[in-house]
Amino acid sequence: MIDFLEICRRAGTGPLIPESKFDRERFFPKVMSLVKKYDIRHDLENPVSQDNGLADAIYEAAVDLIVDVGVYCTGTQRVIEFSR
Repeated sequence: MIDFLEICRRAGTGPLIPESKFDRERFFPKVMSLVKKYDIRHDLENPVSQDNGLADAIYEAAVDLIVDVGVYCTGTQRVIEFSR
């Protein structure tokens, strides 16, 4: 498991990229592809779903997102990258 100090180090050494470019080229395209891949849909009639399959799909999509895209640090304009 990664520790907090390592995350802080990565916030200062990760890939440097402007926030708008991160959002436009990395984050949003990946979110859209994961929504399709995992068939994630919002049900307005049932905002708090009891569907365990949907919960599992959302969790897997979130893990894929973090691993593939990373987390953007606005303070340093760097991407904190993670692996499984």
